Amino acid sequence: PGDSAPAVVNLYVQGNLAPVPKVSLSAASLAFGSITVGQGTDLPVVVSNTGNATMTVLGFLINGGNGFSVVSPAAPFMLPPGASQTVTVRFAPSAAGAAKATLTIASDDPNSPASVSLSGTGAAPASPSIAVDPRSLSFGTVIFSQPKDMLVTVSNTRGGLLTVTSLTTSSGFTVTSPAAPFSVAPGSSTNVIVRFVTTTAALTTGTLVISSNDPANPNLTVPLSGTGAPAPIPAIAISPTSLNFGTVAVGQIADVTLAVADTGTAPLSISSITAPSGFQVVSPTITGTAPLIIQPGKSSNVVVRFIPPTTGVTTSGLLVILSNDPSNPKVNVPLTGIGGAPLIPAIAVTPPSLDFGTVFVGRTSDLTLTVNNTGTGQLTISSFVPSAGFLVSTDPTPLI
Repeated sequence: PGDSAPAVVNLYVQGNLAPVPKVSLSAASLAFGSITVGQGTDLPVVVSNTGNATMTVLGFLINGGNGFSVVSPAAPFMLPPGASQTVTVRFAPSAAGAAKATLTIASDDPNSPASVSLSGTGAAPASPSIAVDPRSLSFGTVIFSQPKDMLVTVSNTRGGLLTVTSLTTSSGFTVTSPAAPFSVAPGSSTNVIVRFVTTTAALTTGTLVISSNDPANPNLTVPLSGTGAPAPIPAIAISPTSLNFGTVAVGQIADVTLAVADTGTAPLSISSITAPSGFQVVSPTITGTAPLIIQPGKSSNVVVRFIPPTTGVTTSGLLVILSNDPSNPKVNVPLTGIGGAPLIPAIAVTPPSLDFGTVFVGRTSDLTLTVNNTGTGQLTISSFVPSAGFLVSTDPTPLI
């Protein structure tokens, strides 16, 4: 019919949307705090797929301050719906100061990319501090060509790692160990062995220069000194240099003392003292395992005996002394003696007779008889034997 309104028809269309991935991050930022330059630390951020389609993570990009990097995993990788992956981010500053950056995570999420703010501070590493003990080395007196070693202890008294790059010595001194370069941890120490060898008696001075990464003391100097000296040696001295026993009666003996001294700087060892025929060494007794030792500046007496064999004959020979004196290992001491006439005793009595005169019966009378030795030898009285009626009231026998 004519003016009726047009009819309105509402149509409803029902359909399904295409599935899509959706990226989700566990943190919007990572703060690494203060990290020492040369060191590093890792923090995680979890990447999840909260969509309804498999998501492909295409890559990672870091923009901004240096020292940030993605350690793992390698991209690309895929995440099914509901799955997640931990991404490890590292901050290893190469310089001191604050650092900021942005980690961008690209994926096939229609709203990609996602980003994470990164921040951290590079802290200057602690400096090492070198110390030595002792501060100087005095080797004292060293025997020519004989090395002497001494220790100097190198310590690190602060927090940074100490690196000794070189050890340099003056002429006459050497470092036997350790070889440079070497490192000393904070609070630790290392012994350096320094050797001194010389062939001169003059004072030798020098230095040990220890070069290291200690910024306050990169070249530490240790003064060195030492003096050379010849090896100590013994020196034998005899007094007197010869022995003359004069005339000694056959059957008698005569002893004379000889002084043996050490005028050197090392102990003198007398290994043997040998006397010729007609003479003998009374003391000391010396054997191969028990030599006579005389200290420097000291002396010892040697007693030599003469036993004359024949009357009127001169006996002579050499007393031979062997020692460790390098310049005089064999000393000959001339010995001389003459055999004299044997010593013969001769008895004489005074008076030659005793007259007691008249003595009453029952009484006694004493007279004294003196016995003399008018000879040259020793007289021995073995007994006094009186006749009947007489007796010796004082008998001193045996009498010599």
